[in-house]
Amino acid sequence: MATKEQIFMEIADAFCDYDTELLEEKIRLALEQEIEAISILSHLSKILEGIGERFCKGEVYLPELVMSGDLMGMAVGILNPVLASNQEYVPMEHKIILGSVKGDIHTIGKNMVKMMWTASGFEVIDLGIDVSTEIFFNKAQEINPSIVGLSCLSRPI
Repeated sequence: MATKEQIFMEIADAFCDYDTELLEEKIRLALEQEIEAISILSHLSKILEGIGERFCKGEVYLPELVMSGDLMGMAVGILNPVLASNQEYVPMEHKIILGSVKGDIHTIGKNMVKMMWTASGFEVIDLGIDVSTEIFFNKAQEINPSIVGLSCLSRPI
């Protein structure tokens, strides 16, 4: 049986190779070996943070960042049911409204933030793209969220 450290190394290798099938297999193996889902999520978050830092340094590019977000989304999909059933993991009772502002159809940043907030236990209501002020306002009035997140990609003037 592999150690926790070995499994975490294999998870990191699969993630950094953008190997969806292998990553899913290694996450499921970790769960089968009773490694806590919150530990797996924390490990994945550190990997994603490292990729974000490499992106800022110009060592990886947007396609890798997008693929990393997709991988993390898949991993969170596997881990969320386990986390939700774990009595030690208590999701936050905060709601967040998120959307890209009117005139903006970009989703990468919004989706990555959504994924991280969801993985942290927040309930995220994603209004989508090209969302008007009125829609944000009406939804905020309806559900009284803790946070309203507005996403946009700045454009040079």
